[in-house]
Amino acid sequence: PTYEQLRETHNDRVEHLARVHGIGVVELEWTEDGQHHFEQGDAELWLEMPRRTALRISKLGDTLLWIGSDEERYWSFNLLEDPTRLSRHGHDEPFAAGGVPIRPLVLLTAMGLTPLPPADDPDLPPDVSWVRGEDGEGAGWMISVPPAPGETDQVTMVFDDPGRRPQRVVVRDRDGRDVVSSVLEDYVTVTTPGMSPLAAPKMSGAARITDPASASEIRLYLREWSADVEHQPMANVFDLDKLTRSMRPE
Repeated sequence: PTYEQLRETHNDRVEHLARVHGIGVVELEWTEDGQHHFEQGDAELWLEMPRRTALRISKLGDTLLWIGSDEERYWSFNLLEDPTRLSRHGHDEPFAAGGVPIRPLVLLTAMGLTPLPPADDPDLPPDVSWVRGEDGEGAGWMISVPPAPGETDQVTMVFDDPGRRPQRVVVRDRDGRDVVSSVLEDYVTVTTPGMSPLAAPKMSGAARITDPASASEIRLYLREWSADVEHQPMANVFDLDKLTRSMRPE
C-alpha cells in the first residue's frame, strides 16, 4: 500500500478505538528504590483518547494496583503495601518522581493508537521505509513521526503488510533514547456498535510493553476488547477524586 492508504486504514481504526475497554490478565515487573517487584493478576483496562487511562490489576476481585491518568496528571494506587498509598504526578514532571510502576500514557502509544499525519504535513513529515525482520519474518512498513509541536517524543511504528496493523512501536526522545517500546501480537476483534465482526477494528490480544525509565515491563493478555462502553463506569475510572474516596489510601 501507499503511505496514504496505510494512513487512512490506521487512522480509521484509531478513530473507532477512541474509547475502549479490555479484559484479560497481566504480568507487571518494575524496579523501585533498587528493589525488583513482580505482580500478576486479572486485568481490566479502560482507554479514552487522548490522555485518559485506567488499568486495574486484581486477584479474586480485590484490587492490588490501579494505574491511571487524565488530561493533567497520572497516578498509582498501591494497595499491596501496608500502609496503602497513592502516588500522583503532573504529566510535565520527570518520571523519576517515582511511585508509579509504569507511565500510564505509555499504554496509549504502545498499543498503537497514535494517529498518522498526512504526508504533506510540513510540521510532521513522516519517514516511511520497508523493513524485514530476522529470517524474513516480521516484514512491514516502518513509519517514524517526529515530535508534534509542543511534544518531545518521536513515535516509530512498524505495520504488518496484509493487516496494516502495528506490530512494533518505539518511542524515542529528542536525543534518540528509547522511552518505551512494545511488541503487539495476536490481534482480536473489538466489539464495536454498528459494525459486524468482519468489519470491526482489532486490538492486540498480547502486548509486551517495556519502559526503560522505570525499568518496568508489562505484559497484557487481553482477549476481550469492546468499544461499546455505554455501560462502563467511564465517568468514574478516570476521576482521581472518586478513586481516592473509593480506595482510601493511607
